[in-house]
Amino acid sequence: MPSSEEVSNESLKFELCFLLNVSYCPPTEVDLSGGKTLVVVAYNPLGWPRDEMIRIPVTNSALTVTDSDGQAIPSQLVPLSKIAKGLREKYVMAHEGVHAGKGDLSYLVFQASVPPVGYRTFHIRASVPGSPQSAEHASVEQNNERAGHVKLKSSGAHIQISLQTGRIEKMKDVKTGVIADVEQSYCWYNASVGNAFESQGQASGAYIFRPNSSECFPLGTPDDTVQLTVIRGPLVEEVHQTFSPWISQVVRLYSNADHAEIEFTVGPIPVEDGLGKEVVTKVSTNLESNGEFYTDSNGRDFLKRVRNYRSDWTLNVTEEVAGNYYPLNLGIYLADNETEFSVLVDRALGGGSIRDGELEIMLHRRMLRDDGRGVGDVLNEVVCTGDPETCEGLTVQGTYYLHASSKTEAPKWRRSYGQELLFPVQLAFTVLESSEANVGPALNFSLLASDYSLPPNVALLTLQELEEGDVLFRLAHLYEIGEDDILSAVANVDTQALFGKKRIDKIEEVTLTANQKKSDVNPLQWNVEGNISSTVPLRGHHHKKHEVLVELGPMEIRTFIVSFE
Repeated sequence: MPSSEEVSNESLKFELCFLLNVSYCPPTEVDLSGGKTLVVVAYNPLGWPRDEMIRIPVTNSALTVTDSDGQAIPSQLVPLSKIAKGLREKYVMAHEGVHAGKGDLSYLVFQASVPPVGYRTFHIRASVPGSPQSAEHASVEQNNERAGHVKLKSSGAHIQISLQTGRIEKMKDVKTGVIADVEQSYCWYNASVGNAFESQGQASGAYIFRPNSSECFPLGTPDDTVQLTVIRGPLVEEVHQTFSPWISQVVRLYSNADHAEIEFTVGPIPVEDGLGKEVVTKVSTNLESNGEFYTDSNGRDFLKRVRNYRSDWTLNVTEEVAGNYYPLNLGIYLADNETEFSVLVDRALGGGSIRDGELEIMLHRRMLRDDGRGVGDVLNEVVCTGDPETCEGLTVQGTYYLHASSKTEAPKWRRSYGQELLFPVQLAFTVLESSEANVGPALNFSLLASDYSLPPNVALLTLQELEEGDVLFRLAHLYEIGEDDILSAVANVDTQALFGKKRIDKIEEVTLTANQKKSDVNPLQWNVEGNISSTVPLRGHHHKKHEVLVELGPMEIRTFIVSFE
């Protein structure tokens, strides 16, 4: 996939940067001196307004950010870590076949307020160094002491990191006052090398996770010093940590956040010792979880899991670790009588709880044997940036999010922030020359009526234009029955306000796959053996063509095709 793609908008051409995860975006790295203007359009696919921290690589050391009304927005410049610079050069060469350039780069961070199902424009220009509106430079602190701790603070959360171990040790939710003892670390399982067609037993591989023991080997020794660099500024505070030559991370706390953001970099995993490795992060807490934890089902409802137990058959435990791992599309959490500790992920991973109060998530794997399940290839991915001699193991970079709060507030965070992860803000860029800067675009738009946004328990899953101007849309209720005292109720959506710029002629409900009218489908009647609950599922009422109000029950998804006048 290319790093950028042109998007036409009348006389302007916008670019989408697909390698921002490795700090590479050519249009944002243009020197803006000489009167040039970088135009950033931020699109929000959610049905609610959102305040998003935008983070883009830039080359200028003095910049001013203004919104579409010409008002200056607070901004901050953050230096790239050494790891980020190395990944940038390696993976731009791997994907684009060009050198990324070794200019003096920084991240520009600013807060963007974007309307629901709409976009807003921001202008970035070079400024006079030290002027009141210029982006503030972050301070950098090198911490080599082995006593005390580092504190990161925002309006919603506090994080405490031990200087002795280099690891997170406490998290506080400002709103509820909940304080959780937390320790986050990395370790690796030794992959089983058996062969499915031989007597040694099943090997770990592409389809199978099977460590050869339940021991997760720590990185280094307890006395090893974790290298720390602390970045502080008005919009974001970070701690850059190096655990080993092939594992590092950034603990990040934005000024408006109520959770910690952990950006991990794992790889290339060394295999010179002849051992396949399956790398996990462990998060230990003081919660009394009693063998129970919860994982999402396809990003929707959270299912209760019990260690070494299955509700519908007697489990013979032969794999203590792998037998308690489950797929994670959205996240995983622990709970006790008062507190819930949640971890949300930015990609599909695997995770479990092998000990009470502890979560672990698989981040990266590198095998030396095939598992005999049909691939016929060893899970040993490499990246080559030149001659074969320059090939090395794959490096993975990703992010997960930690949150500790009360049992009443934690579900709201998982549902609302989970939608922000699944539907991130999309950015488009263009650069105006000095002669065009005074007539730069002020692109602002929201599909919804100006005074309307979707209820906090409803998400807009799909919005697709069909032939003849019809539009297909799907709405989803985000909460389970009993998950929240208020938000688990039936929700109502005013579709005329949802399409506030157009007048609706009719709305036809269709099946989830949108290939049949709902009215033409007869519900299946199942013959069920044994005792079952007679409770009728809570669902929205049957929809009529000329109604504009749509009801949704807990966890319900409904699909419609709307025609306009």
